[in-house]
Amino acid sequence: RDHSRALVQNEQIIQKQKAELEARTAALEEIQRTLEDRVRRRTQELERANAALREEATARQRAQAEREELSEKYLRAQKLELVGRLAGGVAHDFNNLLTVIMGHSELARSTDARTAVAEHLQAIVDASRRGAALTSQLLSFAGKQSRTPTVIDPAAVIEEFARLLRRVLGDAVLLELQLEAACGNVRAGVSELEQILLNLVVNARDAMPHGGTISVSLRRTSRQRAGPAPHGPCVMLEVRDTGEGMSDEVLVHAFEPFFTTKPAGIGTGLGLATVESIVRDCGGRVDVDSNVGAGTTFHIYLPVVAEASEPRDVTYDADALLRGHEAVLVVD
Repeated sequence: RDHSRALVQNEQIIQKQKAELEARTAALEEIQRTLEDRVRRRTQELERANAALREEATARQRAQAEREELSEKYLRAQKLELVGRLAGGVAHDFNNLLTVIMGHSELARSTDARTAVAEHLQAIVDASRRGAALTSQLLSFAGKQSRTPTVIDPAAVIEEFARLLRRVLGDAVLLELQLEAACGNVRAGVSELEQILLNLVVNARDAMPHGGTISVSLRRTSRQRAGPAPHGPCVMLEVRDTGEGMSDEVLVHAFEPFFTTKPAGIGTGLGLATVESIVRDCGGRVDVDSNVGAGTTFHIYLPVVAEASEPRDVTYDADALLRGHEAVLVVD
């Protein structure tokens, strides 16, 4: 009987210890769940804090980038204003010099019109006129002079201007022309179209240090209203080269004023910016496609106008110039 009582007591003790162990286990499990819940909440709080910090850092970086961009744009605006002041200051004197050159060249050509020298004198006169036109364009780009576009036949202008372009390009670069006859008239100044072509061709030449081919084509096309302006009938001027091409990083900044990849002292960074400014003021659009090692192609779209082209400047024959023995006093 004492043995049975001892067994019962042992069993009770074991059950009690088992119950206490289960209770402790349950308490530990509850504590573990509480800790895990606290860790989870704390982890979420830390993740939200980290996300906020990352967002704040991104916002600061974006704000810094915007400040740098604004500062860069401000510096560019200051440069443009400086160019405008410089151009306005020298344009008058430069045009006076060109007037003297043109006047003496005309006089020399009129007195010796039947010799081979007359052709060279005429080239000096033409170059002086183009220099005056380019000075006017620089003033226009800097905002010192308003443009006065006229209705022109772009094919005739390009065909005549190509003679000067071939002299600029030299023997290492081949200039090919594909001009569609009667492709339509556009409203733009002759000097403006010449400057567009000159800037694009010179850039193409510089991209081909070992020579190559520049193709200039002109044809009529039509742009749908779903795309960017201009819409309807357009004249498309395409300038394509076989040069080095541009990377995507360079292409993004191609039309920015004063951006250039040329060595210091060679490029001003105003060429393509001037092209875009002229095309935009003429109601047109300029697109560019380029790949490194595959050349560059510019597409310029100008809206076609129904008006007839205005007559070009008259080139006077030296033999037809009126002559006299009087003296002319000019007071400036």
